[in-house]
Amino acid sequence: MTPFFLKLFDHVILVEGGYGDHPSDPGGKTKYGITEDVARAFGYKGDMKHLTLELAKQIYWQNYFIIAGLDRIAKLSEPIAAEMFDTGVNAGIGRAGLWLQQALNVMNQKGTLYPDIKEDRQVGPNTANTLHIYLQKRGAEAEKVMLRTLNGLQLAHYFNLCRDGMKFEDFMYGWVRTRIS
Repeated sequence: MTPFFLKLFDHVILVEGGYGDHPSDPGGKTKYGITEDVARAFGYKGDMKHLTLELAKQIYWQNYFIIAGLDRIAKLSEPIAAEMFDTGVNAGIGRAGLWLQQALNVMNQKGTLYPDIKEDRQVGPNTANTLHIYLQKRGAEAEKVMLRTLNGLQLAHYFNLCRDGMKFEDFMYGWVRTRIS
């Protein structure tokens, strides 16, 4: 685990807190932001109330950092990787990858800066290479613009969840307070 990941982990633990089982949360029982389904898929068999911080760290490292391709992104931009990590934790790692790919595709000046990439939710070498080209071609403000774009997509997602189902309204204020910066 890298020092950068450990900073991300410490932050997510502060935001996510301990055990929860909110009736409006379709994720059900969670601990440290890890849903029961994710914990079970990782091999955890115990009561969610007893999930250890160390196991949560392993799950975040493997599922939300390495498998999500954020090791590649962090080499190019730690702020973008941090934003994607936060999005992955709260809205799904596939969605974080998709939003980066969509953003890259609409900011390539109709393919003149770099070709469109496949929007497959997988942050592999091609997505990372395209981000590298985007950052080079777009210059000093590129990182800030990408962060704003990713935050905007995340906010729109939360807004639409709340508009589509009243149960999510319980979370909107907190999502904007802790997730959108």
